[in-house]
Amino acid sequence: MKLQIGRATTTRVSTENLVRRTSTHEGRLHVITATGASDLAEWIAHNKAEVETLHAQTGALLFRGFSVPTEAEFAPVVQAFSGGTPYMIEDQNSHNQFVTDGEDVWFHNDYCDRAKWPRYLIFWCELTNASGGETPFVDTTRVYQQLPARIRDRFEAEGWILQRRFHSGIGVDAKGYFKTEDTGEILRQLALLDAFDVRWDGDVLTGFSVRFAPSFEHPALGIKVWGNNITFSNIAMVEQTIREQLLSDYATDELPVNTFWGDGAPISARDMATLRDIYLTNEVSFEWQEGDVLLIDNIRCVHGRRPILAPQRVNVGVCEFYHRVNALALS
Repeated sequence: MKLQIGRATTTRVSTENLVRRTSTHEGRLHVITATGASDLAEWIAHNKAEVETLHAQTGALLFRGFSVPTEAEFAPVVQAFSGGTPYMIEDQNSHNQFVTDGEDVWFHNDYCDRAKWPRYLIFWCELTNASGGETPFVDTTRVYQQLPARIRDRFEAEGWILQRRFHSGIGVDAKGYFKTEDTGEILRQLALLDAFDVRWDGDVLTGFSVRFAPSFEHPALGIKVWGNNITFSNIAMVEQTIREQLLSDYATDELPVNTFWGDGAPISARDMATLRDIYLTNEVSFEWQEGDVLLIDNIRCVHGRRPILAPQRVNVGVCEFYHRVNALALS
């Protein structure tokens, strides 16, 4: 038999055969795992409908085993969800003003206290030693359903108040908070927020308050969410030693950050404990692996961070912004 030598051909192996779907925590976290080094941005582009369907079911979706070694591979993943609109990539610890690496960061919605609220947070684990630093999250549709009526109804009737005061050497200043050096832009942001009790020292903003709605319909999904930082920004959630120091240094009206009922009354320790327990009962958590990408619906879900016990670097992409979805409309 004569051996025939022909032109070499290339066979493209479908990445679909190298990807499996599972779920954990009683179906509250879907996981898409690549068994080969697949390009995540490319896979999402070819499977966007499935990604959106799975994500809409729980508000969170974990991608594992894909090839995301550097920011060069991560940025296109963020772009896949930005829809061509502006996006940011940050260190996940950039908002933690009173928390060290060795402490918990409480559950919160990123930027829910600004005029523009991003829907998507895309966390990417660049480096981990699998020792702490988890990013737990909670679907707030569950929180809303489980809240006692006396708490939910009062907040929905009155809203909740965020108080911010800017002090030298404690956290960010107003320009850092609003991410601008332009005082005119700060004024514009305050107007968009309907801020009140706005305080100035010359041309330096030293404080303001805003009243927000605690719950509202998700702008893309139409479901009721409990979207707020009532617990996260309350003085009761600050670590005890730091809390005692802040209460010693500042009057209640001058604390760097605090939250209140919509009529300005303090929120009792009992009610804060009730809120805290409901979040903890519904949390979902997992250990990071290098290259993991976690897609969170930041309007539907709150997230936190467990104490970091070994070197770790988790970055987060922020995109698809909505305007004042939690604006309060009082009758």
